[in-house]
Amino acid sequence: MKGNKKIITKKKLYILLTAFVCLCLLTVVYGVGKTSLPRSSESVLAAGEYAQTYEFFSLEQFLDYSQQYAAGNRNAKDKLVFSLTGGAAITDGNYISLGTSTKPFAGEMVISSIGMDIFYLYNCPLFDYVSTDMTITGAGTIKIERYATAETPAIGVLTSGALFANHVVKGTNAANWQIQLLPCSQEMPAATSHSGLFGDVATECEVTVSFTDTTALPAIGTGNTGLICGTLGADAVLNVTTAGSGANRTVTSSNGHAGSLIGEMKPGSTLQFDSSNNTRVNGVTSTNKYAGGLVGYANDVTIAYDAGITDYVATGTISGKTGAGGIFGYYKNTSATTFTLEDTFAVSSPTVTSSSGPAGGVFGDFVNTASSFTFDGNAESYSVGFTGGTSRGGVCGRLQTSALTDTITIEDVAVTVSNSFSDSNVSAGLIGVITNNPTYITVSGISVTASGTIHAGLIGNMGTGGSFLDVTGTISISGTCDAGLVHNIPQGILRLQGTTNLGGFNQRGSDSGTIVKYRNRALVYALGDGEGTNGNWTLKRKLNNGIEDITSWGQVIRTDGVTLTESDLFTVDMTAHTVTVKQAYTTMSNITQF
Repeated sequence: MKGNKKIITKKKLYILLTAFVCLCLLTVVYGVGKTSLPRSSESVLAAGEYAQTYEFFSLEQFLDYSQQYAAGNRNAKDKLVFSLTGGAAITDGNYISLGTSTKPFAGEMVISSIGMDIFYLYNCPLFDYVSTDMTITGAGTIKIERYATAETPAIGVLTSGALFANHVVKGTNAANWQIQLLPCSQEMPAATSHSGLFGDVATECEVTVSFTDTTALPAIGTGNTGLICGTLGADAVLNVTTAGSGANRTVTSSNGHAGSLIGEMKPGSTLQFDSSNNTRVNGVTSTNKYAGGLVGYANDVTIAYDAGITDYVATGTISGKTGAGGIFGYYKNTSATTFTLEDTFAVSSPTVTSSSGPAGGVFGDFVNTASSFTFDGNAESYSVGFTGGTSRGGVCGRLQTSALTDTITIEDVAVTVSNSFSDSNVSAGLIGVITNNPTYITVSGISVTASGTIHAGLIGNMGTGGSFLDVTGTISISGTCDAGLVHNIPQGILRLQGTTNLGGFNQRGSDSGTIVKYRNRALVYALGDGEGTNGNWTLKRKLNNGIEDITSWGQVIRTDGVTLTESDLFTVDMTAHTVTVKQAYTTMSNITQF
């Protein structure tokens, strides 16, 4: 080298040319004008090492991209720019839903405001696997029309599944997607269903979705199925805004849980309502598992909402095999919680039925392992009808608890219950059956109107675990029942205080009980004389009923605070929720000893 002159050797020239070629490849677009890249150029990109920008001027180009992606020749973070001005629809014979289990699509989709922005899908989702990192920019909304299968699909092509994505997996960021489902505009057979917007949303994902649906396509699936999501994973968050118009639709699962919005919510997951309910779902069916007017199976979950939204309304027929509920088919609670009706939910005369499990107006199967749970009916009137179920209740069909020290509070409920079956399975205004684990339940501010075969105004069967039912405040039971309050107390405690208004209660038969029909070794007592004179219990009865307060045997023990006090007879521990009868006397010289 002389002076400042640089000598470029052949080796250095080869390196510079190689770098230049790589730089060119990094900036290439999929189509130039209406011409796709040559196959020779595509082969250079086969490794998919770097994310590329692909601009599509025809749908055929996008079809080709989907096949290349499935073959492993595209990058998960590619940028896809849709500048379509025409072209054939995406067909099941060519389009392979984007994303795989090992490489979910996590790139950017740019929807041009001047090009074609509708994806014509033939019974297949837009994505098989998509990451929450995937973004939608440009016009910002993905529009979908769903058509029936038109031809024999190629290998790897899906011909059924979710509308948008079969599987949503966790990325680095939260997802925020706007999606519209439109009526079919092409002269081709329209699809008859899809299996929901998302098949499943994985653990710890956070997804915000605005879903506008102007069709009446039902959601039909074999696994967990809901109009928005089949399965919401553990600790995942789903923020939902719904809009649209059109006829009502149904949600059905043949082998999973079914809910109008979500089939199953895993532990720790959250469903957040960001709008009123415009899904128009008025029927939910699971032929093998739980069905719910909102969620089929909810295990230790959170339901949240924005203040001021219109309540989510459960309507139509809700039918499950293992259980069904107006809002939840199965609901498990593990932390101190207050569930308020009408703050988020309303129930509008659904018909609830289960072929081999419980049925409830709000919860079909309710499991509580927390120290406290409050169901606040918010004094909002609602109605529920039953056409089946092993046990039926206006609030829950079956209550399962873990400890007598826990507290279940049911307050301010105004419900009309009807049952069209004349079978031995109990139906009641609040709870059908309490399982054999003991629990403490306090009720107040209850109004129940019963028709058809309703066995009790409050609880059908209190179980053999020794549960404690504490009736306080004002209770009003009207209509026809076998018993005003409880149909059967095998063992346990019924304590009465406040005002028990049975003036509108009509007996179903001569062996009906004004307060209780059957009891075995259960304690029934009141903190008052029943006349409202002494103590804190007033009983209002229909005078021409002519039936016993307790049909099987015994009477209500009345501790009026004057002649007898509660402490004269019992030791009450309201922490343990136990009432212990004091030691018996061997002589009887006064009323207390008697």
